[in-house]
Amino acid sequence: MPTLLTLATAAWLLAAPATVRAAGPTNTILLVTKSGCYELTIDAAGTPTVIVAPKQYSQVILLGDQPGPSPNPVPPPIPPDPTPGPLTPRGLLIKAAAEKVTGDPNRAATAQGLAMLYRAIAEQKVTDQATLDSVLISTTNMLLLQQKATEQWKPYISVFNTQWTVARSKGIDDCLALLKESAAGLDASAPQKAISPEFLQFIMQLITLLISLFAK
Repeated sequence: MPTLLTLATAAWLLAAPATVRAAGPTNTILLVTKSGCYELTIDAAGTPTVIVAPKQYSQVILLGDQPGPSPNPVPPPIPPDPTPGPLTPRGLLIKAAAEKVTGDPNRAATAQGLAMLYRAIAEQKVTDQATLDSVLISTTNMLLLQQKATEQWKPYISVFNTQWTVARSKGIDDCLALLKESAAGLDASAPQKAISPEFLQFIMQLITLLISLFAK
């Protein structure tokens, strides 16, 4: 189970240029990002959940001495571009679903961001299905909220969730394989690089958060 300090550090990374409130209950942390406020909760079994905070805070104030990370955190290295290869049937299905997304002016960047997120999750040493489900849902929701594209990507999410349900019935290894195949499909749906430096920084910070959630 991640330590509170580890989670607070990851939350602090996501909060820039806002800040992070000191956690009240020992298993709840408030994340304040440009896209909104979220509550990160770790239950007794160690499963993380991120939900939109019931309140949206206009200001967050730290009282007293609080432990925190270095003021100049170093983001994780940018994942290298994978060597493109033939898409699997699931990859082709995800590619088609991503190409059908409408209404998101930054569709290509969103697709590439999801691909980076999926690969980062697939690289973790995951042994618990509930944690995998929770982290995937939470970080995907946060990325789509950051892009202001939650509604636009709902049809795609529906297609992905159908494949995820089938993969879950086969076990974690197939879920991780699906993430890699889906990442390839998402990249193929947006072959021209479109991620801005600001969005790339957000993705790197999101990856930092998910790595801390998977840490034992």
